Amino acid sequence: MIILKSKYEIQPDETFENDILGRGSLGHSLINLISKCEDPLVFALNSGWGEGKTTFVLKWRNLLKQKGFESTYFNAFDNDLVDDAFIGVSSQIITTVEELSNKIPSGAFNPDKLKIATAKIGGQLLSWSVKLGIKAATLGLINSSDIEEIKELKNDITKGTTTLFTRFAEDRINSHKASINAVADYKAILADLGESVKKTTGKPFVFIVDELDRCKPTFAIELIENIKHLFAVPNITFLLVMNKQQLEESIKSVYGSGIDSNTYLQKFIDIEFSLPKGSNDNDSEFYRRFTLHVFEKHNINVGNGNEKDFLLKLITRISLHYKLSLRDIEKLFTYIAVYYGSISNPRHAFPPLVSFIALLKIKYPILFSGLMNKSITFSQIMQDAHLPINFEGDDHLQYIVKWLRISMLSDTEFKALGNESVEHKSLSQLYDFDLHRDEIIPYLGNYLNLFQIPIFSE
Repeated sequence: MIILKSKYEIQPDETFENDILGRGSLGHSLINLISKCEDPLVFALNSGWGEGKTTFVLKWRNLLKQKGFESTYFNAFDNDLVDDAFIGVSSQIITTVEELSNKIPSGAFNPDKLKIATAKIGGQLLSWSVKLGIKAATLGLINSSDIEEIKELKNDITKGTTTLFTRFAEDRINSHKASINAVADYKAILADLGESVKKTTGKPFVFIVDELDRCKPTFAIELIENIKHLFAVPNITFLLVMNKQQLEESIKSVYGSGIDSNTYLQKFIDIEFSLPKGSNDNDSEFYRRFTLHVFEKHNINVGNGNEKDFLLKLITRISLHYKLSLRDIEKLFTYIAVYYGSISNPRHAFPPLVSFIALLKIKYPILFSGLMNKSITFSQIMQDAHLPINFEGDDHLQYIVKWLRISMLSDTEFKALGNESVEHKSLSQLYDFDLHRDEIIPYLGNYLNLFQIPIFSE
């Protein structure tokens, strides 16, 4: 049995051959669209945390390579230690150009011009409007004595009355024209790069920016603004990978809660799309396939084939009902693997309750605590955990509700169900445990609380 499903490593030539999530068609469609567009487009892949965005774009980049595209991958989160987003992206472009030097015909593009233009524009563009961070982003334009003066200004900074800030404002006004010219020169050289790649490969160059939503808000906003204003040129296509809702919160943290962050973000994005939940939006099939995939990775011994089939149907139904992310499902199976690995007999598993309690531990920690200390009633857990009361067909959520009734109802309430109820008939399953029915949940919860499990991020 495998307890921790290790971080998934994409192989150098891996694309969508084993496409259990049904996302290969999206990857091919995106390539078809990009290959036919000549204008400088900025695409945005918007999906929630844990939905497999990074896995998708890394596989998609390998597919780009197979199709003859040149591309680069920039992890924004790994680079936001640098205060200036322009430096981060432009450095990645320079690195990529050096890697392409043996592919682009000699004389078609001059990398040295790009380096000179990068240094020039870096000296013109300062991010003072975002924050007063006097660090390496100043690129030497503000000397050490000025920095010390700024540190001593304290409240005077906001008043804008100091000699230093007057001098800085005058310098910025005088350099405005130089900044405009520097931007134009830089974009012209980038356009030459895009044209050279297009002439060599017949396809545009693709720049992938991942993990935008995990960056410092100031860095993330500056990065997307720079991409649109400084890097968007013909034959270079950007793909921004994000959790849009989280990025909108970053925008509000920078510009204030009153800003329409969605409208603001749309100024920098031309085409937006999300990861599909399986082919034909069949959520049930999507979850079934992924649940089976994760189960097989863990190799959990759950007993005979019937018990395995029951557990898979149960987790699929839970995933569908709660719209779990792929990472949530992996976490759920990790806790289930820990539980099955901790007990001596898989027949003592109580899959409905174990799965549900593990779900609460992951998604509803307050409900989990209430369940463990018996401060929450059956009616409250039904309402707060959004469990249905009536079922159609063989809905596996009914087994969770059945065992919650057995475990949580008072003696009077349980007796009122009647001796012929499914709850009373299921009591025989407790004989091997020497447990009273109100001890089941603490018994299972203690196993799930034995170990705290780190989960790899996407």
